[in-house]
This record gives sequence, structure tokens and C-alpha cells, in this order.
Amino acid sequence: MRTVYMIIAVGLVGCATPPKPTDSARMPRYDIAKKLVAGIVPTSIRMSNPSTVCPRTVEAKGPIARLVKTVNACVRAKAWNKVDKIGQVLARNNPESPLGAYYLGLVADHQNDLGRALWMVDLALKKAPSVGLFHYEKGRLLYKQKKYHASVDEFQSALNLDSRLYPAHGFLGAMYLREERVGAATEQFQELRKAQPNSAIAIAGLKKCGVKVAEVGPAKPTKNRAVASKGDLK
Repeated sequence: MRTVYMIIAVGLVGCATPPKPTDSARMPRYDIAKKLVAGIVPTSIRMSNPSTVCPRTVEAKGPIARLVKTVNACVRAKAWNKVDKIGQVLARNNPESPLGAYYLGLVADHQNDLGRALWMVDLALKKAPSVGLFHYEKGRLLYKQKKYHASVDEFQSALNLDSRLYPAHGFLGAMYLREERVGAATEQFQELRKAQPNSAIAIAGLKKCGVKVAEVGPAKPTKNRAVASKGDLK
């Protein structure tokens, strides 16, 4: 999580398919939710080479996997009216799922209604506490509210649950730098750069930490690549 994690064919962590009915019978709810949200993209993450385009007209009906694939494309396109429409359908038709709350939270964040956005992500966490994405999104919202200490726990939880949420390292590095914990900040920016060598946040952070940064050539496009947006750490 802005420009995410923003049952999905393409996303930060790859493809996911909805569970079969037999899976639902034997899997705890949070396990089902984790499977379903495997490719959701937080708004603070830009995707390269997306395979789905937000349609001009949204039909908020059909299989949940198709709806989420469509809503992800609309998040990337910043078509928030369409995201809201699909989020409402997901919340109404799938009340046990965290997906509706998650997407409605993204809409609230876009509207700068941070209180509602945080309430929505907390609702998603109640339904799926083991999904790292939701901890990441909560951390991002808390950071946006300048509640830096509270956001640290969320970003750390996000990384513990899913190490592929590497933009969290950028937020942690920025917060440690605020506290003049240069060593801890350097470690976080280095972790971010391992995942994204050309990350502007990582390079700028390392330079602020006094680390000499070698120049890196342009990275080759990679499907499902996610990079943090510079604006996230303002």
C-alpha cells in the first residue's frame, strides 16, 4: 500500500484460485482468506505488466475470483467508484470474507477518510488475522496518521507473515531514521534493496544513513514486480 496485495490471477505474490467447496469444509476461515487474498495488491504498490484492465462498465457479479481480478485492475487504474461498487458487492455477498472490507478501506483512504479506512482494515484483520497484507495496510494507514510507533508493530507483523511484503522495509527504515537509529535503518533499507535494487526509497535511505551506494543499471521488467512509491514515505 495510494498506488498493495494493492482471488486474483495477478498480484504481488502470484496467482491464486478460489478454494473448492471441499476445501472450505475443512479449512479454518483465516486459511481460506489467506488463500483468497494471495494476489491482492495494496494501493502503495505499483504493478508492472498487469494482465487485466479495468473495464469501462463494471458488472459487479459473477465468481469471486473474477470480481477480485477486476477490482485489482480498477485499483491500479484508480477507478475508485468501480472499486467501491465491487467492494460493496463483495462485502454484501461474502460477509465472512475480509475482501469487501479491504477494498472499501482502500476507497476510504483515497477519500482521505482515514478513520473509516482504519476501521475497515481492522474488520478485515478480525476476519483474517494471519494475512500479512492487512497488517501491512494497517501499518501504512497508521504511518499516514503519523502514528509511527504503532505502525512499527504492524509492518513487522506483515513481514513475519509474508516476507514478500518488502515495501514494509522502506517504512521501517524511514521510521528508524527518524529516531536516529542508523544501524537499524540501514538494515531495513538494505533488505528493501535486495528485493528491489533500483528502489529510490532504499537508495535515498542508504545515502542518508551514510552508506555508499553503487549505481545499478536498469532492471529488466519482471511480471508481478512491485515497487514502493516515493510518495508513500512523505
